[in-house]
Amino acid sequence: MKLSIKWIKSLILIVLIITSIYQASRLWFDDISDRNFFYSFFQESVPTYDTRPYRKGMFIMPEAIYVHFNDNENEFTSIKPTHPQFSKIMTSSMTLFKALQNKGVSIQEPPNLKELLNNKSVIFNYSFNIDTHLFMDDLGIKMEDLKQNMEQFNQVILTPADNEKHIHIYFYYQYDNHLEGYKVDKSLLLSANESLNTSIYQLQQSHLPVYISTLKDGFKLFNYNTLIPLPSQTLTYFEKLYFKTPFMDGDSLNTVSFNTFINQFFENPELKVETKSDDENVTLYGDGSIILKYNYDGILEYHNRKVEEEQKQSVLEAFYIADKFLENDSSLIEQEYYLDHIQVSDHEATFYYSYRFNGVKMLLSSHIKENYDLVYPMVVKVTNNKVIYYKRLLLEKEEIIEQMTGFDSNYVQALDDFYKHRDAEQIMIESMYLSYYMERLNMADFTWAIETENMTNVISLDR
Repeated sequence: MKLSIKWIKSLILIVLIITSIYQASRLWFDDISDRNFFYSFFQESVPTYDTRPYRKGMFIMPEAIYVHFNDNENEFTSIKPTHPQFSKIMTSSMTLFKALQNKGVSIQEPPNLKELLNNKSVIFNYSFNIDTHLFMDDLGIKMEDLKQNMEQFNQVILTPADNEKHIHIYFYYQYDNHLEGYKVDKSLLLSANESLNTSIYQLQQSHLPVYISTLKDGFKLFNYNTLIPLPSQTLTYFEKLYFKTPFMDGDSLNTVSFNTFINQFFENPELKVETKSDDENVTLYGDGSIILKYNYDGILEYHNRKVEEEQKQSVLEAFYIADKFLENDSSLIEQEYYLDHIQVSDHEATFYYSYRFNGVKMLLSSHIKENYDLVYPMVVKVTNNKVIYYKRLLLEKEEIIEQMTGFDSNYVQALDDFYKHRDAEQIMIESMYLSYYMERLNMADFTWAIETENMTNVISLDR
């Protein structure tokens, strides 16, 4: 009996201790359940890589996927990440990539790119050079021969097998025309091969926009193979996009909605304090470690000044830290964006992201870049496994009354306009694509973009 009483007293004491800890934490943090996403993010260790064949937000996610049907009517098409076949193609492709480690056999004399583009294929196009070792690390595979033979690439071309015995996978680096190829026995990957073939067939029946290859069609004005869209009623767009600045009521900041938004950036939002700025168009908040600046034109800046011990970080670790940080920014839910450029130095990695609207890249004018020190719409800097700097352009798209228009502009007229005052023998084109060009912050026009070695040139659509 005495033992039972002692046990009950001990139990009561434990309950009281737990209750006091809980109440103290609620008192200090207002409400445990009210901790913001960024606080949870700060407390977690470096993220481990997902082992699924395909996951959204992979480092090796391509900027675009092109599909070649190998028929006379439809040369190539492009699919957006929102298309149902995008994730299916990614899943099949990742399975094939992973199989390279144990089942891939190097092709000693691969075809040249022009020959390769005659085959039915799926093309992964990257907007920046992918280091081969990062590609392998992201997939969790080792391929020493590929690593030794090719330091980086910017395209991967997969040719699934029909009646052939092998599936072929090629890595291509356009700047020195370097191609490395591998083959995998189809019988070892029947499911992935069939899935890829099925996706290509279903896309072929979908009447998607048609693209042509400048290399296959012999365009001598282009340094590298570029896929250009042809006029098509299935490629629709808004002639203009209109934007308003978030959290602004006229010329004044809506402090209620703005405070609700920025709470996610602070470990304990109750401790943040507004600081007076010398610029009447700028609002500053801080809590001793975090400084958040908002320009009333929609430019958000985040600084984490908390000093920590120096830690090693890989590029992939830094990328996934940046990626998770962005996932937790509630204002990005409706915004299409993708990784467009990387800069790496000792203990620091900076990731630059571009925006898309309806799958079309948005370009910033030199006026916006210079006036707001904003080369890309969004940048994240990671040091010591922590986001120390974040800057982005916040845009809220206004509802548009007019309907989307079918694309009927011909690339020939755009090329003629481009070379009207330029020497075609001295200036070669590196890339050509459709874009939304933002001259000022409140509006963007649908245009052609022609990239040369030193600049991006915007050409109005002929109508």
